[in-house]
Amino acid sequence: VVGPTGSGKTRCYEVLSTALTSLRGQTTNSGSTYQPVHNFVLNPKSITMGQLYGAFDEMTHEWTDGILSTLIRQGV
Repeated sequence: VVGPTGSGKTRCYEVLSTALTSLRGQTTNSGSTYQPVHNFVLNPKSITMGQLYGAFDEMTHEWTDGILSTLIRQGV
């Protein structure tokens, strides 16, 4: 979520995650059940693009996961 200071970004995702978490255990339209929501706040300006998304090392031909890809894998 991006926007100017004081525009309600934090409150917006807090209300949405609280609402979705309150549905925990109920059945969705597709037949699965709602799961609790976990929020992770990142400041992408404080780290490099490789640290955020992951990077490919040209020397070793290895992929190193970044913070975002690690969080997404944990959530899936």
